[in-house]
Amino acid sequence: MSLALMVLVVVLVGMLVFLIVAMLMPLRIELVLTKHEAWRYKAACRAFGRFGPRISLSGHKAQAQEPQTSQSARRLRGRTNLLRVIRAGARFGVDILHRAKFDAARLDMQFGTGDPAETGHIFGMLTPVIYGTVASSRLCLTVEPDFDQAILRGRVDLDLSVVPARLLLPAARFGWSVFGPKR
Repeated sequence: MSLALMVLVVVLVGMLVFLIVAMLMPLRIELVLTKHEAWRYKAACRAFGRFGPRISLSGHKAQAQEPQTSQSARRLRGRTNLLRVIRAGARFGVDILHRAKFDAARLDMQFGTGDPAETGHIFGMLTPVIYGTVASSRLCLTVEPDFDQAILRGRVDLDLSVVPARLLLPAARFGWSVFGPKR
């Protein structure tokens, strides 16, 4: 076997091993959603758990471009059933939530409906959730009712970890449900 072919095989095997190791290492995702005057979000991920570099996923919004539909996209759109996509997407979302590990979640919220009776009713329905999570150190809920005005302000911080290899089966199931043979 020639030396060039041997080097190529070693490089390809090395890349495959690196890809497998990367798929088995946890990916930490940090999400922050705030609402004061307008909705804002920040997202970041860290490869290799908490030890990898922090990669910011929230950036500037891209300029809106007019969508260009190709002939194959039109054919694909005609073949997929919207209800089928919605069902598969809902199942995919549930599967992802089952495979994710929530490291920390924090909700700080101030809300009001403008009507004190309605605000009190909503706050009364939320109190079992708010005070039922006091013992958990990973989940912190702070909800403050405002009986004087209609308002919604707050901040949600969510840290979760997911192993990308555990998402392969749900992704394959989603693809098969949407693009697989029709039943």
